[in-house]
Amino acid sequence: MENKRKYESDESVERNHKHRKKDAWFRNIHSSSVATADTNLSTQSSVIFKTAGKYQKALHVQNLIRSLDEILDEDNKSIISEILSEEALKHCLSLQTCLHESKIGVLEEVDKNILSENIQHETLKLPKILSPLSISPWKSSSIPTEYPPLPEILDPTLEAATFIHCSVSAGRKGALNYEQLELIGDAYMELIATLLISQTFPCLSPGKQSQIREILVKNITLAKYSLQYKFDKRLKIDWTLLKSASLTKVKVLGDVFEAYVAAVILSDPIEGVRRASQWLKNLWSMTIATTIELEDKSENKVLSHLWHLRGNISPEKVAEEFNNHPIELNAKEKLQKLIGGKHAKLSYRDLSPPTKDPQTKLAVFSIGVFLDGWGEKNKMLGSGKANGKKEAGLKAATVALSNENLIKLYAGQKTALMGVENKHSQQPAQ
Repeated sequence: MENKRKYESDESVERNHKHRKKDAWFRNIHSSSVATADTNLSTQSSVIFKTAGKYQKALHVQNLIRSLDEILDEDNKSIISEILSEEALKHCLSLQTCLHESKIGVLEEVDKNILSENIQHETLKLPKILSPLSISPWKSSSIPTEYPPLPEILDPTLEAATFIHCSVSAGRKGALNYEQLELIGDAYMELIATLLISQTFPCLSPGKQSQIREILVKNITLAKYSLQYKFDKRLKIDWTLLKSASLTKVKVLGDVFEAYVAAVILSDPIEGVRRASQWLKNLWSMTIATTIELEDKSENKVLSHLWHLRGNISPEKVAEEFNNHPIELNAKEKLQKLIGGKHAKLSYRDLSPPTKDPQTKLAVFSIGVFLDGWGEKNKMLGSGKANGKKEAGLKAATVALSNENLIKLYAGQKTALMGVENKHSQQPAQ
């Protein structure tokens, strides 16, 4: 046996190697299909269908259809042609077509029952509302210098549909494509943009606010984002349609971006809106960076009561109760929450008289944040400069928070003292 391998031709060795690779490839596909089927059967069939026999078989057929769709995808055409003979490939394509055309009766009932049952189960876990307070205004200090990473789409079917035009899925009953998603994404983006603009530019008229929103959600802006994230490379579309229909590449890529936003949100019912909102906030801030910076420097800032009128509920309570996600406090509030209290006082004071910016001719204020407590007296934790006292104070608090080791030390003392006080308060009086 040892000598026999020596005399095998190179061609034979290579052929055997290819066969082993093909076998491994098929085993992986088979294992994936079986694993998917087992998962679906254990989690869905046991709950949804009491008469398991017929529906278990139907679920296996559903998984077979999905596997065929994946294997026979256009992107895998060259690989499959090397693995299967022309005759075998022809039979596979015929089976795929036949299964899609006969997807009626039990199979459609499986789809319908799984969908309705999943919706009923998931709605019990959803947060009550998305609070507008969870979307905070833009700040020039938070504008990123490079494009933020893409938020993940948690469902593979939705992710695939995001990049499929109806021309590719034509003829398949119920097949998803980006046109179904972009309608939802468009609505969410309008809402998120409106909330951001209203909070950041409260002094602008509704007309001016609408103009800023139009800059953010128009197709040319969204198409630019799509190109930046290389959505055009993932898109499956018959581009000959552009010549015969009222389509343009800008419109298509704009719609695909809206579809991506919808897929992020729909695939994650709990955190999807928050993740999409934060991503869009960062992305849009780069597009209107100059406008945001001018607003931050403006001396004519007016506090809008629109975002502060509510019942006797704190912003934190609103966020925790209705969004299951604590609202992002500004730096001053965060610093106070960490180390402030009855045993420690934080104060914000002028470090020097206001100066004038030589370029903008605007006043520049220098503010420091000081701590009295936790063994410190009049200790400056940080300082900041800005065209307004409020912004300078926020910058000072941000600098203080950046000294994480020191803040942890004070916060630890606060927590320890609160623990002792709580222990004493719970002891019965002698």
